[in-house]
Amino acid sequence: MQANRFTVQVAPLVYLPKQTAAEARDGKRPRYVHVPGFGERAFADLSAVATLDKEELSVVSHKHGISRDQEIRDFGRRVARRFGRFAFPDEVGPWLRPLEEVVQKKHDKDSPEGHALRQICQLRVECPAGWTTGAPYSLTLCVIPYADVLPSLAAAGSENDDCDIPLSQKVRQWLYNDDMTPKASADRIAREIQKADASPEDIHWLWLALAQAWAQKCTPSRRDRTPEVMEAVEMIDADVVPEDKYPLSRYRQSEELDLDHLSGPSPV
Repeated sequence: MQANRFTVQVAPLVYLPKQTAAEARDGKRPRYVHVPGFGERAFADLSAVATLDKEELSVVSHKHGISRDQEIRDFGRRVARRFGRFAFPDEVGPWLRPLEEVVQKKHDKDSPEGHALRQICQLRVECPAGWTTGAPYSLTLCVIPYADVLPSLAAAGSENDDCDIPLSQKVRQWLYNDDMTPKASADRIAREIQKADASPEDIHWLWLALAQAWAQKCTPSRRDRTPEVMEAVEMIDADVVPEDKYPLSRYRQSEELDLDHLSGPSPV
């Protein structure tokens, strides 16, 4: 703490249910920031930050909740994100909510789709034309897997451009419609990704199809289909980029999808 500052900001330490804790550790619930020194389910609840005089804390015993350099970096970034995150336009929220509910329900499940969700670093939403242009918006759901999830294509001589990556006819027949929209369910696609005999090229296409299948879920529920909502989004495309290849330029012009506004279990 800086010596010339007389106050500090504090937040309560809460212990979350297992699934909510997993989502929070993955950054999908910015309200909660992991405090690893107190266990996997321990989090600072940033919805109740207060300012205290340092003298009030001088007689209180304490324990370090974070210690390693990476933990300190992660904690600082998560706190900054909580107070600097983007607010999607009200009429866009109903389009994203169905996917958020899928993530909430399946992330921690022992299922192919749950396994795929746990391999993702972030889900980000891009609006290439910019949000200030107003509706209708054309959006891109960008699925960002961890760096080691997608197999290397270097040996096959393929480039990162999807057009240069061959797709086997066997997989294409059940995966795509004639217009190259996925016809298989997200769970079926995720199950095929896990198969040991899938080629690196097919795995790339399967991940793209999985992202497209998730994007297809982004349709407002019947109760949300007001004229303003239905006219808000023109289309939602999908892309898959590993975390070590997602450029800063795209990061700065996109917003992370999180679950904070959904109702969930209360901390215990």
